[in-house]
Amino acid sequence: MSQDEETVPGIEHPGSTGVIYCSDRAMANGFSYSSSHEWANLGQGAPEVGPFEGAPSRPTQVDLPLDSLEYAPTTGVKGMQFSSSLQSN
Repeated sequence: MSQDEETVPGIEHPGSTGVIYCSDRAMANGFSYSSSHEWANLGQGAPEVGPFEGAPSRPTQVDLPLDSLEYAPTTGVKGMQFSSSLQSN
């Protein structure tokens, strides 16, 4: 990585990746399975695919009208911009 590239303080570029490499680095920095609840997993991992007790059923199908498959205008969709601004403000 060159000195000109933007970096995130405290995050080192690993040079190589993979579960074994990341596990080895975590253990070198104090990770243990007995204290794993004190650590955050920033990996992608596998999503939960089964039902959650007490939760509503997950949708198994989403019907979309054919015209919804069109590309949006390059300037964006005004209704979506407005809705997004309400969510973030």
